[in-house]
Amino acid sequence: MAMTIGPLHLFQCSEEQHGLKRLQHGWEKERFASMDLVGGPVTCPHKGPLMHLSLDHLHQEFLLACSGDGVIGVYRESQEESSCLEVLCSLNKDWPGNHTKAIHSVDWYPIDNGIFVSGSQDRTVKVWDSNALECVLSFDMEGSVFGTAMSSIATSHNLVAITGEMHAVTLGDIASGSATHILSGHSRPVWSCAWSSTSEWELMSAGTDGQLRLWDIRRPGSLHVFDMNDTLRYSSSVPHQEAPRSDLCQAHTTQVTGCGYVPGGLFFMSTGNDGKARLWDMRSRKHLLKHYQKRMSRTRYVRQMSFSEDGRFLFHPSENMVYVFDIVSGRLVNSLEGGHYAQVHCCAWNAKREHLYTAGADKSLLVWGMETRFLDADMRDEDEWSDDDYN
Repeated sequence: MAMTIGPLHLFQCSEEQHGLKRLQHGWEKERFASMDLVGGPVTCPHKGPLMHLSLDHLHQEFLLACSGDGVIGVYRESQEESSCLEVLCSLNKDWPGNHTKAIHSVDWYPIDNGIFVSGSQDRTVKVWDSNALECVLSFDMEGSVFGTAMSSIATSHNLVAITGEMHAVTLGDIASGSATHILSGHSRPVWSCAWSSTSEWELMSAGTDGQLRLWDIRRPGSLHVFDMNDTLRYSSSVPHQEAPRSDLCQAHTTQVTGCGYVPGGLFFMSTGNDGKARLWDMRSRKHLLKHYQKRMSRTRYVRQMSFSEDGRFLFHPSENMVYVFDIVSGRLVNSLEGGHYAQVHCCAWNAKREHLYTAGADKSLLVWGMETRFLDADMRDEDEWSDDDYN
């Protein structure tokens, strides 16, 4: 049985069905290969490098951006042809309750646009009321905060996972205002993390020790530590006397700079300062040994990757461009360049508008889109291409 990514099923099928799938996938690759800058430059209130973007889950209309000068910007898709995004408001350092240093992470609450969280180098994580634009809760941390994440499927908890200079992942409860869990296991700072899209209890953490650790927050210790060579196969389910040392398992040879679940939750992507992008099977917990045609440039910061809604394509920053990869084959579909003139730190895909937002050290926020001929094409009609074709 071949692998599955999102709704893309590459199982055994009839010759006719296989031909239709190849035709549509080829069409999709053409569409993503046609991406280029759209609209004029976005007017930004940021005077420092942009570090992270967050698109709201409910309407895919409102975009949050944070920057190194301690500013949070709130944007909305514009109807003006001159620019795709318009600034609704901005919160600078003088805003009551705002951070005093660089902000590295900002995230919408997945089920309510009335709340978002931010994490900063001032060692705090703040919870904001987006309607009143006021800070309603603050978590004090032991080090600078580089990442925050909330589960998009949780119904039993309201936890925000916090990463940064600490050698552990801290889980803060925004309902009670207190830290409830400390997930210890990494030997160096943990830069980023991602909640599972299939289980509200599972969380992946990525450290500067080169490790990827899977956690079930209901139980102590790591559920699994991923090994790029698949030789040690560490798991907490193995009896202690037979289990190898978990610190010997490595997903990358150096810092893991980005991570994320591929839509559908069956696969996981990680990138590191070793220049590699790696795809992991979450069922077997093995490295799938996919070769991605471009090496990622080194970075001192967390890099935010993004995926197309169907999980077929990966968007990943590298130097002053963004690579678009076919996740299954590893082939480079497009290099989005010519817009940024300094390192790109983050990107976010808007499936509703079919826009990619990118931002980075040049303090600019850009919007990329498909060629008009692809947006107007009738081949995307659901009557012709339905989900039934993949079942």
